[in-house]
Amino acid sequence: MKKLLSLFAFGLLVSYSVPSYSHQILGKIPPLLSRMEIILRLIEAGDIELAFRETELIVEDFHYHKLTSVEDGLKTTMNKIDKKFGTNLQTSLDESLIKKDPDDLRKTLQTLGVLLMLEKFDTLQETFKKNDSNLNTQKTIFWLGRNNFTLLLEPTLAKYDPAEEMRMDRLLDRMLYRLEDRKWKEFEDTKIELITELERYFKLSLPPCALDASINKD
Repeated sequence: MKKLLSLFAFGLLVSYSVPSYSHQILGKIPPLLSRMEIILRLIEAGDIELAFRETELIVEDFHYHKLTSVEDGLKTTMNKIDKKFGTNLQTSLDESLIKKDPDDLRKTLQTLGVLLMLEKFDTLQETFKKNDSNLNTQKTIFWLGRNNFTLLLEPTLAKYDPAEEMRMDRLLDRMLYRLEDRKWKEFEDTKIELITELERYFKLSLPPCALDASINKD
């Protein structure tokens, strides 16, 4: 019976892992991000028990398939983000697991997704200060950040508000164009507009530093 349930759960995960987002994915997808996407899809489909079961599997650092390397789990990743942005994601995750509240879990994972994206954009902006920065390297960093939006946030927008999805997608396109044109201030302004809209639409509680004009700081 347990074997049948495991096979059923695996089948569900495969079905929910089929992409439905409109924008392409570029670059390597971290295993944790891939699992977060599946969990959000499970919540959306109403498979709450399986969503929490999958979450508990990636709270601690884990092996991905049969790889020998250990991948960062939610606890390790959230601790890093909490230290960087002054957030309390680890506490939010713990509370959602105790209460088995899918809305809290979804919001916690979406918040993590936004801040992971922002972390990449901040890393990218640090390269702006270097005159010898390689554009291809910068674009790689940009796409690693954008993938968080595409996998964790865009599916919800596409389902419930396609017009808003298109608007935010265009904001990200504009950021890429500003990056290619080396217009750093415009990149920063567009980034702040995007993060503000994500916070509003998903009703997230982002730290004030998320909207700081970091590119203008020394």
